[in-house]
Formats: sequence, C-alpha cells, structure tokens
Amino acid sequence: MIHRLSTLAKIAFFALLSLSPAHAEKRPNVLFLAVDDMNDWIGCFKTTPGAITPNPDHHRYHHGEKYDWGKHTLWERTSHVPFIWAGPGVAKGARTDVTVSLLDMYPTLVEMCGLPGPRQNLEGTLLKKSAPKEFAPPAPKRNVRKDLIIEGESFRWRTGDGKKPQPDAPAVKTAGKTAGKTAGKKNVLLIVCDDLNTHVTPSGYEHIFTPAMAQFASGAMTFKRAFCQYPVCGPSRASFLSGLYPESTGVLDNKLDIRETRPGTPSLPQFFKENGYWTGEVGKVFHSPRHNHGEVAWHESHFYRNDELPVVTAARKKFEAENGSVELPKNREAWRERSKEAASKLDAQTPPGYGRSGLRDEQHKDGKNARTVAKWLRDKPNGAKPFFIACGIQKPHVPFLAPSKYFDLYPLDEIVYTPDKPDLWKTLPRGALNGRFKEFGFELGVENDSLRREYMQAYHACVSFIDAQLKLVMDALKECGEWEDTIVILTSDHGYHLGDHFLWGKVSLFDIGAKVPFIIRVPGLTKPGTESQAMVELIDIYPTLAHLTGLEGPDHLQGASLRPLLDHPGRPGKKTFAYSVVKRGEKMGSALRSQKWRYAKWEDGEELYNLTNDPEEKVNLAGRKNLKVRLEEFRRVLEMRQKQASSRLVK
Repeated sequence: MIHRLSTLAKIAFFALLSLSPAHAEKRPNVLFLAVDDMNDWIGCFKTTPGAITPNPDHHRYHHGEKYDWGKHTLWERTSHVPFIWAGPGVAKGARTDVTVSLLDMYPTLVEMCGLPGPRQNLEGTLLKKSAPKEFAPPAPKRNVRKDLIIEGESFRWRTGDGKKPQPDAPAVKTAGKTAGKTAGKKNVLLIVCDDLNTHVTPSGYEHIFTPAMAQFASGAMTFKRAFCQYPVCGPSRASFLSGLYPESTGVLDNKLDIRETRPGTPSLPQFFKENGYWTGEVGKVFHSPRHNHGEVAWHESHFYRNDELPVVTAARKKFEAENGSVELPKNREAWRERSKEAASKLDAQTPPGYGRSGLRDEQHKDGKNARTVAKWLRDKPNGAKPFFIACGIQKPHVPFLAPSKYFDLYPLDEIVYTPDKPDLWKTLPRGALNGRFKEFGFELGVENDSLRREYMQAYHACVSFIDAQLKLVMDALKECGEWEDTIVILTSDHGYHLGDHFLWGKVSLFDIGAKVPFIIRVPGLTKPGTESQAMVELIDIYPTLAHLTGLEGPDHLQGASLRPLLDHPGRPGKKTFAYSVVKRGEKMGSALRSQKWRYAKWEDGEELYNLTNDPEEKVNLAGRKNLKVRLEEFRRVLEMRQKQASSRLVK
C-alpha cells in the first residue's frame, strides 16, 4: 500500500527503512499505518484506549464544507487529520490539544527506537518535547457571545462572575462616537413582514419599487442567503421567536401554540422584558391574537383592522335604507352575509381577494401599525428604559389590498415573469407540491397569463405600500434621536410563490418559498451597503439580539449569533447549510440549502438542484448517477440536522 501514501508520508517512511540494519537489534518494531484522504470522522479520534491522539496539521478531505469537495485547500477540513500513537512510554487513552505536524514523526520515531539521526537536518520536533513541563497561569476564560459587551462603537469584556459588568472593566474605545445613554443595552426594532418573498430591491429583484428598503439597506448589511425554518406563518414565528427549530417547538401548523407544546419557553419579547426593556408590538408578530403571549411579553400591544372598505360602505348604506341600522339585532345576521358578499372580490382569503382598496394609507392596518410605532418613538413611553419594539407588517399576505396609487406603479402589460414548461412536474416528487394554486384559480402545468399578471400586480402593489409605511418608521427613528442607539432588523416570516413552478402561496421548500429578505443595522458595527453570502436561519435572530445587547440568552437556543459576521461581511460563517421543513399530511418534507445546492427529501422522492447552473430550480438532478456521492452526503447531513432540530423537544 506504499503507493497510496502522500509524498510527505513516503519520504518519512522510506527514510526510516534506509536506516542502517546494524541498529535493528533489540529495537522496538515500527508499524506505520497511513490512510488516503481520511478526515477526522472516526470515533477513535476522540479517545483511543492504549494510545495518545495529538491534533496535527496534514491532509484530509472536504465533504461540502466551505462549499468545496475533495482536498487541495488550506482550510482546517483538509489539514486536520487523525494522528494516533501507541507504544512503549506512550500514555494510554490520553488526548492532547498540542499542535503537531507530520514532520514530527521522523525525529520522534528515531528517538523512540534509539537510532542515530540521519545525515540531513530534520525540521520536525520530538513529540515528547512538544509541551513544556510548566505552563504559564491561564488567562481568564472568556466567551465572545456572553462576555463581549458592545457599547455603541466601543466594546469591553465582562470580568468577575460573567453575569454583571464590573467597575474595573473600562471600555476599550474605537474610532467614532462613544456609547449612548443606555450603555451596554441598545434599543431593538424588529420589523417582520408577512408572506414577503425576495421581490424587493435589496434582494436583487429589479421589477419592484421599494425605495425605503433600498435606502435602509444602503446603510445596513444585507444577508442574501437567509431562510425560514418552516414556510407557514404560525410555525415560522413560533420558531424564530423562541430560537428553536420547529421540531423542538412542537408547532407544526397554524393551530398549535408553543405555550401548550413547550410550556415555559421564554419568547424573544418576554426575554427582553425580563431584562429591563420596555416592550411594544403592533400588528402580526405572533401568529394571531389567540397566539399572542400578552402581558408576559409586552408592556403595550395593538392589533388593528382596516377601516371599512368603500364598497362595503356603499352596500351598508343601501342595506340600511331598506332595513334600518345594521346594529339592530334583527339585521345583524343578514348584514353579516351581505357585507361578506360585498367585500368578497377584495377581502376574501379563499379564493384570495385582490384589488384597489379605495382606502388611504393610514386607513389600512399596516398604515396604523407604522404610525403607532412612529408615535412611540416620538413620545418615548419607555422612559429611561431601552426599548424592544416589534413591528408586525401584515402585508403582502392575502388579500392583496392596497391604495390605488401603488397599483399604478405596475401596469399589467409591464409585469415580468418567466413561464414554466408544462411538463415541469414530471421530474419532481409530488411531496414538493402545494395545492394552494387551485384556490387562486390555476391548473398545474397550465399558464394563465392574464390572471397571473393581475395577482402579481396586486402583490407588488402591497409590497410598495408597506415600503412606504416603513419609511415613516425609519424617519421617526432618525428624528427622535435613537437611530444611532437602535439595532434594526427587517425580515419576513417566509417566502411566497407567484406562479413559480405553477405554485401560488407558501408551504413550499423551493427557494422562493423559504428564502427571505434579511437586513440588519447595528450602529458602530455594520458597514453601510455591505452584503453577506453566509447561510443564515431565522432562528439566529434571538441569539444575535441577545449577544448584541450584552445579555446572556436562554440555554435552549438552537440558533447562532450573527455577531462575528456583522463587521466581516466576507466571512462564510459557521453554517454550511440552512435547514427547513414543512408537513405534508402526517409526513414531513425537509430541505438543506448550501451556497451552491439545494436538496430536499419527501416521502415519495428527492430533489437536488445545482443553483449555480439552475438558480430557478427547474432541473431536478436527484436521479443523476454521477451525483450519487453528493446525494449520499446530503442524506447523511440531513439525518444529522433532523436529530439536532428535534434535540430540544420537551416530551
């Protein structure tokens, strides 16, 4: 098996064999085992009885990490290998974190065998001498997530017990302004839109008018690969508001409530309220008023409705002229049916209503949501406390209603889309299919150009409408003097199909259904107009905000803080994959999304897309024989992620 050794290993091996036979008597035997392209995925790498395991630098193998496969890189994945020693004088079952090199094998084996050194000068070091006999006193153990406190454009380390900042820990100043009035505790403004896909300017979609989002992104950081964990409102919100994957929340549909499936789990607003923040919400933050956590989470909460639609007003006046007031007990049931009929084309959920509402911005619930937040920012009900405000924007969720001026931005003949091939679904598993398209009035595999244009126009009108409302919030935040003391995140609960793959609505693991806009601004940390391609999951919001405000998050969190990426947009991040799931009946579909690939597994089949060549996910490669190894790797990782996702389930 000598031909399978790397060049470096061959040199060391043959050099040992070339030592004089005269020295071979009464010497230990040497058994040298080398495996080709082996990484550290072996159990004995942790602790091997009868041997010692150092951590060397050498050659192993990528399995998709860092978006690469194979070797020939300098990442730790290819340079860090198993390295196990056994023999006379070697500690049994021991492990060391001392860094060594394979160059150290040659001088160490020469020394252990009592042989004279070779003619050449060896560059390796004796492993027996790798560690000093005495070590310097250890420095205080610090955790970046828990112990690094960001104060405006300054930072400092906690000292003491790791719970409270000590007076002997002065802030380390960086260039720029000093910390604001709430040292160590930034304000938080979390903006969550409902059913907003990546048809926004910061996500690179060109056929949309979202100047407020674009302006915000120009002064913030945009994560271009952010994904929900469940593409349905209730499960997604239960997930990111708890920092848990859906399998661990137990919320896998819109009916379930995390307070029943996982009692005692502190939500994100409850966490901030318990840590001294004033907390306020407007609109849809939790899934519905029934799911709202109430006073345990909020100091103040508002859930608005639209004003009466003009078409309903006209119908009411006619009804009252014939029957008297709609408030009369005898008229209530009849008026309920008449008003529903009058509003059906505009205000229905199924089939989805859409059209020009006839209302002004401020008469829509999102107009009221934005104006309430702006008023809070001006009036400062939080007093001396930092605030956590959640602004739940309820569009572009159906019905697609907006004031007329926003429809005017999108003439029907200027709507742009790419039709799909009628036989698209012949190569796709039926588990990936969401039947909501039928309720929109479409047939699978059949394009309805005029209806698609009308729905897309209405959806885009809603997006531009909420963009205008967001401008009010951003302007108020700047005018009230809190702009430089407030962390702002703008995102959505999941994506949305607008005819892509012949699908409409959510409940889909395709990119357009699971991918979301994600823009964050942290004063003194994020750089204006930066973008990150790192893989991000919505469950990262909770630990990120805890970290950025100097608070220690709950132990149950499964997400990861984005803090290390915020001032280094070029970093790939720790996550190789984003993980999303959705139910199909009693079965679960799962997806893994990496930089270059998306893999999904359903009860009746698999999907695999090369997103470099096929960004719209139209060519399923799961049946390709030449991708068998890649599929097996995705299956292995998916099984591992599924176990991780359900690891915090309370039974």
